[in-house]
Amino acid sequence: ADKAGKNKADEKPEEPLTLTLSPQSRGEGTGVVVKLVETIEDSLLECRGLLFAHDGLYATANNSKGIYRLRDTDGDDTFDEVTLLRKLEGGVGHGRNNLALGPDGMIYVTCGNNVQVPKDVAATSPYKNYGLDRLLPCAWNEFLFDSDVVPPCGHVGRMDADGKTWELFAGGFRNPYGLDFNPDGELFTYDADMEWDAGAPWYRPTCVMHVVSGGEYGWRQGTSVWPDHFADSLPRVVDIGLGSPTGAKFGTKSHFPDKYRRAFFILDWAYGRIIAVHLAPRGASYTGEAETFLKGKPLNVTDLDFGPDGAMYFTVGGRRTQSALYRVSYVGEVAAADALDAIQIGVSRAPTDFEKARFRRRRYEDSFDRSVSQIMVGSSTLADEDRFLSSAARIALELRMNRAEITLLPMALSMEQIATTKLMLLLAKTRASGSIERQEAFAELSRLMTETLTARQRVLTWRIAQLLLIRLGRPDQDGVQRLISHFDPHFPATTWPENQLLCELMVYLEGDSVVRKTMPLLDSAKTQEEQLFYIYTLRNVSKRWALDERKRYLDWLKRAEQFTGAHYMTRFVTFIRTDVLASLTDEEREFFAAKIASLGRSESAPNTTVAARPVVKQWSLDELAPTLEGVGQGRSFERGKAMFAAAQCSRCHRFGGEGLAIGPDLAGAAVRFNRKDLLESLLDPSKVVEDKYRNTMIELDDGRVVIGQLAGGNADTLAIASDPNEPTKLVRVARKAIVTRKSSPVSMMPKGLLDTLSQDEILDLLAYLESAGNAEHKNFAK
Repeated sequence: ADKAGKNKADEKPEEPLTLTLSPQSRGEGTGVVVKLVETIEDSLLECRGLLFAHDGLYATANNSKGIYRLRDTDGDDTFDEVTLLRKLEGGVGHGRNNLALGPDGMIYVTCGNNVQVPKDVAATSPYKNYGLDRLLPCAWNEFLFDSDVVPPCGHVGRMDADGKTWELFAGGFRNPYGLDFNPDGELFTYDADMEWDAGAPWYRPTCVMHVVSGGEYGWRQGTSVWPDHFADSLPRVVDIGLGSPTGAKFGTKSHFPDKYRRAFFILDWAYGRIIAVHLAPRGASYTGEAETFLKGKPLNVTDLDFGPDGAMYFTVGGRRTQSALYRVSYVGEVAAADALDAIQIGVSRAPTDFEKARFRRRRYEDSFDRSVSQIMVGSSTLADEDRFLSSAARIALELRMNRAEITLLPMALSMEQIATTKLMLLLAKTRASGSIERQEAFAELSRLMTETLTARQRVLTWRIAQLLLIRLGRPDQDGVQRLISHFDPHFPATTWPENQLLCELMVYLEGDSVVRKTMPLLDSAKTQEEQLFYIYTLRNVSKRWALDERKRYLDWLKRAEQFTGAHYMTRFVTFIRTDVLASLTDEEREFFAAKIASLGRSESAPNTTVAARPVVKQWSLDELAPTLEGVGQGRSFERGKAMFAAAQCSRCHRFGGEGLAIGPDLAGAAVRFNRKDLLESLLDPSKVVEDKYRNTMIELDDGRVVIGQLAGGNADTLAIASDPNEPTKLVRVARKAIVTRKSSPVSMMPKGLLDTLSQDEILDLLAYLESAGNAEHKNFAK
């Protein structure tokens, strides 16, 4: 634990923690054989979750695609009965994860976004009425990771002891792994990010979620991740950042000090750390702070629990690495006052504000069970600023919207609360399929938009408008113009949530002012994420561009090539560029020919400045490998940098803040590869090619074969950049003409790039790559 009181989870400790294990005595020399490990079942594949409950051991066997129960029926301390309780179809990457026993006796299961929802999901499920629910389509989401994932994406299910009943409890996650209930009976999980999206407006960091009944958390595949401010989703409790979530457990059963007994311990496999999340009540939910509790290198943590001795036990391993079991004990006395389960007899007190808010929320959640014949919804709760409270009241309405079982309690409300209540009712009707007709819905929305609305109500209104268009369809042209007349005076707004929603609405409705009003927002955007959002959204507009506006937009598209982020950033910019090029008029193509030609090219090393060099020889690894010791001895930085240009590396690779990220960023090449491996990758680039950098090879029905980088496409065609030196000259292939489409085994990096360099020039180039662009590196002569 960090004794300095620093709570930032991503803070690097001064010294990594070293853990040691004391080997258990094997009874050597005593004639006694101590059995350290006993196999109790080995036919279930990849058991990510284990739970002992209801007189059985439950296991989520991910690669066996099911939830099993193991029992000892004859009392011999072995499991002789293994029963498949529930088959869960779908992929295994983000699959069947962990288990927890709920206060209701039900078994809760985290499922990643590759798991399919069972066909027999119970009608009593509290999580319903979900959908993709993004207004503007993105055709190239199909080229991004997990393209087959559909809502509810990652989810939490629950089942009875025998697996007969399966309910959807909550959804809208990516890959929730560990889960646990706190002493208040509230469920939490640690959800994964899509790390390749980092730097984009749709990136969502790994985060701790308070998982409530019927909760929608807004993760969707590709660019369709919901922004935080969508009124029909619930907020995150704590953002952690980049990571790889695995197990999670509250310290309730530990013998740790009170602070850590109350903490939610989450495991980050990728960064080798255990994080203690300290939660505090806020409204009907929680807020929290993250503290790095334990960190090691390597320490690829996979799961944890607390033993009967009050110690923390955690495991490491995964992906063919050595597994091990560790124990963390607290050395010291735990004061009696620290006991979380202490009961004070005869002491009465008034409930706290948190307890009252939680009671109100749970009252609605309890009513989600359809066996409850009548519910009463308080208008003040529906209008409450606490999203967990208002969401619970709204879901109670949604689940019975088509049945006469709802009583809306009249209360003394302010004018603001009355307006919010009306909006929340319309949101519930919109989400509850078949509960409102299109004409009635848009008429009600128009009436509400004539009222004076607060900033919070406007965000709610714009989201309802999006959902109405998504769920009920586009109105006729008169209806479109009426909506534009309502939205246009509010756009642009003064806040990011409003501008995000209104920009999408105006683009969808093809408002005349959308380009004129959005370009200043792009010019003044304070973050890269906001800038990319406007660039991404305006790609849908093919008309209403003045030449000056189009020029500014193309300048921004060029600037976006230097945006920082994960490796998907270059792909996002490429796909946007392809969509934009397809939408240009002939006049625009002619007028902006020079700007278009510059797109996708590295300004730091233009093709025209690389003079042709004669071939020195066809170098081989056997010839150059014996000379590699010379890389670290008095090399020339300037010549190494010149050879980086001469070998045309910057056309496809970023290095030292320059170049294009078509291929891997070479700044970290020396970290990933030793000298021989780095040299081999330059001499034989096709020997090992990461999947994300492979060319696509397409065979057409006329016998032609097109090879290149997938640069985008739509429902009818695919766009292929067949020449990395001409990124804007695309080959468009009709989908119906495609016979086969697969990854090419040949790297897009041509072979022989070092053949125009001398031996000393090659060594200087390798020294330059090892230096990460630092002229003071030890490789260079002083």
